[in-house]
Amino acid sequence: MTRNTLEQEYDIVVIGGGTAGPMAAIKAKERNRDLRVLLVDKANVKRSGAISMGMDGLNNA
Repeated sequence: MTRNTLEQEYDIVVIGGGTAGPMAAIKAKERNRDLRVLLVDKANVKRSGAISMGMDGLNNA
């Protein structure tokens, strides 16, 4: 079985799209626009995270 691997580099990786995750990612980018920030969540933003159902705008930011 052949597997394709994609390697990428980030300065900050935030795990979790609940309340704190997106805010941490946003604040990092506000402090330094050049940072490469990755936000990882377990599912699509529309159905995951503690606040995603009520605050899609925050998660999508």
